[in-house]
Amino acid sequence: VSTAIHEASHCAAAIMLGRPVDHTWLETGHTFAGETMGHANVPLREKVEASQVVVCLAGYMSENRAGWPPSYEDALDEDREALGLVLLKLGVTEEAYEEFIKLTRDLLADEDFIRLRDCIARALSIAKRLDRGDIEALCRATHIPIPEQEIAA
Repeated sequence: VSTAIHEASHCAAAIMLGRPVDHTWLETGHTFAGETMGHANVPLREKVEASQVVVCLAGYMSENRAGWPPSYEDALDEDREALGLVLLKLGVTEEAYEEFIKLTRDLLADEDFIRLRDCIARALSIAKRLDRGDIEALCRATHIPIPEQEIAA
C-alpha cells in the first residue's frame, strides 16, 4: 500500500468528518533512498477534537497494517500518528477508543470516503504536494462537501 493512500486516508477522514485539510505532501528519500514519507496537515481549531482520533487511526488502518490499530494500552504510548497524545488530551477511555476504531472501520468502507481517498491519492502520487485549494477541487470533482474553513482571529 502506498504512502499516498495512507496520507490520502488522513485527508479524506478529516474532510468526511467536517475538518478542512491545509495541505498534504510526499517526499521520497527523506531518511533512506527510495523510502517515501508523507504528511497531512489537518489544523486543529481551538482545541483537540474527538474527530482527531479517527484522523489518526485512518492512515495505518487503510493499509491493514499489522498491529494497527494498537491495543488501548499501546495506543496511549503511540507517537507516529500522535494517537497517544490525542487520546490522553481528550481523556478517551478504552471503551470509547473501541468505538472510535469501529467508526474508523465504517468510514474506511464508505463509498464516498473511498472515492475521495483514491482521488486524493492519485493526485498526490503525481503532484507530491496538494494545498487546500487542490484538495477542495478534488472534493468538488468527487461531489464531497468542502468543510468550512476556520476564520482567522
